[in-house]
Order: sequence, then structure tokens, then C-alpha cells
Amino acid sequence: SLEFHGLAQQMSYDIYVAVPKSFNPFAFADVIYRPTINKCTKGVEEPLFRRGVRVTNIERTIIDCILRMDLCGGAEEFLHSTEALHPLRANMLVTILQAYNAPVVYQKVGCVLDVLNLPIDDREKVINLCKEKAGKSVNLLTNKENCRAYQCKWKLYIPSCLIPSQETNHDIL
Repeated sequence: SLEFHGLAQQMSYDIYVAVPKSFNPFAFADVIYRPTINKCTKGVEEPLFRRGVRVTNIERTIIDCILRMDLCGGAEEFLHSTEALHPLRANMLVTILQAYNAPVVYQKVGCVLDVLNLPIDDREKVINLCKEKAGKSVNLLTNKENCRAYQCKWKLYIPSCLIPSQETNHDIL
């Protein structure tokens, strides 16, 4: 979906399809379609100029990328993809977060939106909701090998590349 929204930095020949039930991957027109199990139905739209095609909106795409960075090219690719991001709609982010309704989702999404200072039309609303609903457990944003920096405020280990270079915040260890 990053590519669909014009944010992907690299072209991919793999498309991940969010589905409630798995299917066997298949190829069509030199593109491999792979299932990823996801029962959330919020944030899926049918663009006017692409009838019959359903795609996640930008808010859902960003949340899904935060939750599965391995499916969007990794943390660095995600970081570069957010450079041209227009303000996200807070109400849509809240709707999608509530549909997932899991403490670790609030924790991961809140941390990344906060640390990267991603543009949101009502930033305080989303960050406060994530702080309120985030779990108390310490977690990893991605796999153990990549998460070398600890974000104290969110109790989350994150990849070092997600820490802004001018970071002076003492919340990062």
C-alpha cells in the first residue's frame, strides 16, 4: 500500500494481501500476491479511479507497516517512506486502533508516531490514547536482532535507525 499511496522508496514485486483466512501465494503479471492474516476491516477503501480494487487508506497502511515492518521493506524503508507523508487523520487512526484493540498495538503505534514525530492533524489526541491504552510489558517493535535502542516512555525496544539523529530526548537508551 505504500507504493499505491506514492510513498514507497523501492518497487516491490510482492504484494501482501490482508485477509481473514489464508490462501496460497500466486503470481500474476510478474507480481507475487501473498496473504497476511488480518481480521481488521477498518481503513479499507475502494479508490474512485480503481473500481474493484480495495486498498488500505494511508492511516491503516502506516499502522500496518508499524506492526509488520518486515512486510514493508524493514525499518529503514518505512522511515524513508514517511518523509513525504501528509498529515494523518487522527479520527481515522483512532478508529483503526480501536478495531485492533490490543495494548501492544497502542504501544507500538504510539511509540513510532511519537518518536518519529509523524504529522497528525490532532497529534495530542492520538498520542494520549496510545499512552492510556498501551500495555505495561516491555516489547520489541521488530525482531530482536534489529531492536537495539530502548524507548523508556513506551517500554519498547526499537531499531536504532528510527531514532532521529538530533535526538536529545533522554527517553532513548
